[in-house]
Amino acid sequence: MEKKELVKSEEVQPTITATDVKKYFCENATDKEIHMFLNIARMNNLNPFKREVYLVKYGNAPASILTGYEVYLKRAERTDKYAGFKVWTEGDIPNMVAKIEVYRKDWQQPLVHEVEYTEYVGKTREGQPTRFWREKPKTMLKKVVISQAFRFAFPDELAGMPYTADEINTQEPEVIETRGKTIAKEIDDSKDKKISQKQRKQLFALLEEHKLSKEDFKDYLKIAHNLESTNDITQEKYEAITNWISASEEVFDPEKVK
Repeated sequence: MEKKELVKSEEVQPTITATDVKKYFCENATDKEIHMFLNIARMNNLNPFKREVYLVKYGNAPASILTGYEVYLKRAERTDKYAGFKVWTEGDIPNMVAKIEVYRKDWQQPLVHEVEYTEYVGKTREGQPTRFWREKPKTMLKKVVISQAFRFAFPDELAGMPYTADEINTQEPEVIETRGKTIAKEIDDSKDKKISQKQRKQLFALLEEHKLSKEDFKDYLKIAHNLESTNDITQEKYEAITNWISASEEVFDPEKVK
């Protein structure tokens, strides 16, 4: 079997603001909860746009900061010490348990851990198992034991990481997943959305401030972005264009933008 080279360098995460959190992730979160969410995301190098971390809140109840168990697996693989795991369930509901063995290259024996169904089954307000726990109880319990065991096996890499949605009965995991997909679609849609009239006015104000003619600016849009007019500028390109105007000189040189 071909051995994959492990990625050791951390991915540079995008800058995420409190406004982004309100818009894309949790509009009813408090300033304190948003501040905590952003700090945890930064400290653990988690990207909300890739559904690596979630901020979940119901009404006025305290918000929950959650991650997916797949993040734990990825972080373990980066250590060069991870050597696989074995997970299984025993017994039937309500006496079902999930067991796991996690192997490390620097350990002679694996870490062994187990969790009980009755302690972690997610329930609705009516006290019934949520849909995923009702339809896939073994899968859900395995996710719980994997998350816990990997925190024990790789404490240096996973200490301080948020718990997974499967461990905390805050919201059904499929609802969180659906929200994640919605967020991704909203982000993609916003990239193609055209800039507003207010943003167009700001562009022309910048042109005047930096003494750049409209003719030169039109040439720049055509050469650098293949755009015919400011009406065609998308939100995705807006920041790059305004940055170019701010850094431009009075004399436009087309060679500088090719």
